[in-house]
Amino acid sequence: MASFSIGGIVSGLDTNSIIDSLVAAASTPKTVMAAKKAKVEKLQTAYEELSSRLTDMQTALEAIDTAEEFRSLSGKSSNGDVAAVTVDGDGVVGTYNLTVTQLADSAMLVSNDVFADANTTNVGLTGNSFTVTYAGTATVITLASDQTLNELAATINEEVDGVSAYVMNTGSGYKLVYSGEDTGASNTLTVTGATGTLATSFAGGTTTAAAAQDALVSINGVSLSSESNSLSDVIQGVTFDIEDVGSTKVTVGVDEDAMTEKISTFVDAYNSVITYVGSQSIYDKDSDTKGIFIGETVVSRLIANMKSKLSTNFETSSSDPIGALAEIGFKTLQTGKIEFDESAFKDALADNLDQVTGLFIDDFVPAMTDFIDSNIDATDGIVSNRLDSLGDIIDGITDDISNFDDRMDAYEARLKKNFTAMEIALGKLQTAQDSLSALLGTTSSTKK
Repeated sequence: MASFSIGGIVSGLDTNSIIDSLVAAASTPKTVMAAKKAKVEKLQTAYEELSSRLTDMQTALEAIDTAEEFRSLSGKSSNGDVAAVTVDGDGVVGTYNLTVTQLADSAMLVSNDVFADANTTNVGLTGNSFTVTYAGTATVITLASDQTLNELAATINEEVDGVSAYVMNTGSGYKLVYSGEDTGASNTLTVTGATGTLATSFAGGTTTAAAAQDALVSINGVSLSSESNSLSDVIQGVTFDIEDVGSTKVTVGVDEDAMTEKISTFVDAYNSVITYVGSQSIYDKDSDTKGIFIGETVVSRLIANMKSKLSTNFETSSSDPIGALAEIGFKTLQTGKIEFDESAFKDALADNLDQVTGLFIDDFVPAMTDFIDSNIDATDGIVSNRLDSLGDIIDGITDDISNFDDRMDAYEARLKKNFTAMEIALGKLQTAQDSLSALLGTTSSTKK
């Protein structure tokens, strides 16, 4: 509740302005606290940006922390009509002569009898049954009521796992088609044992439209069979997708451009951290302007350790031809940023793929990833802890400002109360003076 005050109505003084000036003079500490809070908030924002850029660098490293992810291989088929090829990072580099003599296929049966109608003609009476055997599992289909051909197909689809049934319009009538869903010689399909009226309806039996069979191929002269037309477990990391009979030559090699792009992503993320820290650590002597990171030992140690990880020699024995990033196209500039020689890196991949892979996934990536994690881990990361401490400082200053505002409000209320009391007192004195003057005036007139 606002306190009542009289603004110099008796004294003639501008007491409201006097009070405002006194409160403003007493509020100087709040200005200092607000400036300190703004500076800490700016530092907090800078650390948040640094943490974000470190996270980007960690993400780039996680994309190459296994041999499968680090290595990029590509495959090429000389005859794509026979087979296509896909390659994982752990694929075996080489040339593979592939010959396909038979494709894997699924079984398909077609009823010999032709039905006049698919929706109205009953195929049998209640209790009629027959057996569908697929991949060695027999399922007895019993008609619950008079069913049309379309209804029978729906019953088969519902009750027989691995078999799809549908009605085919031949132009002169309708036939029932049974189709196995899986390729391979073990997924045979038979329809037997029709009873009752259904036996008469299916007197003609079925014709095999396609037999269940394995794919037959040879790779570099070695014969093999497969239930599927996709061969993914023959050569490590290489999948052959067979399309037709015939021959093709499949070549699997290193995709140097793709690998270079992965490393460039890390380099860009690393340089982003260096650039940002540098921009926040500039000191301008003429204007005495200091970057927000000047004096922050957490940041200076982080950059020093980053550079150290980059220049570490991981060579473990004299037989290792490659032990440091400097040997495969990495150079640290005076600014601290990385200069990445893509040509030198590709040469290293061509000459020593396994050694380059080992340098990254066994040595450098784990070391740098652990270092980044030690800084941004939410529980005990160094940068994260600094952010937490800055947050605590900001909260403390916010509380101090709030408490100070409360004291200033109380101080202002006291001033208003005191000045109001002064005005009231002056008013009373003025009234007494006027009364005395009136009395003295009356007495003087009487004597005259």
